[in-house]
Amino acid sequence: MKEKGSDAYHYFYHDKKVYLGLVDMYFPGFLKQYRQLEKKEERKRNISVLFNGNMIIEEYNITGKELGQAITNFKNYFSDNNAFEDYILETNNKAEILQKFAQINKLK
Repeated sequence: MKEKGSDAYHYFYHDKKVYLGLVDMYFPGFLKQYRQLEKKEERKRNISVLFNGNMIIEEYNITGKELGQAITNFKNYFSDNNAFEDYILETNNKAEILQKFAQINKLK
């Protein structure tokens, strides 16, 4: 960024993560919260790789309301959302997860 009539040149890094320390300096605790959110997002991505609607559509050819109801049935099988997510991550096997999904929903 160069101002008119000025020789000053300001460079901004494309990777905005380089500024996190500076932000944390002005907003104490920001970096800790940011790291916690990063971990949550990583967890969600890992779960999505192992269990998602597209996999179910491909494997069992169900869509729409039937798909939504089947996913809800599967999630409700577990005591809460954390138990569901823990099961997905601990199993870490798409075929086994889909087999359990089919068993709960009485598919195939």
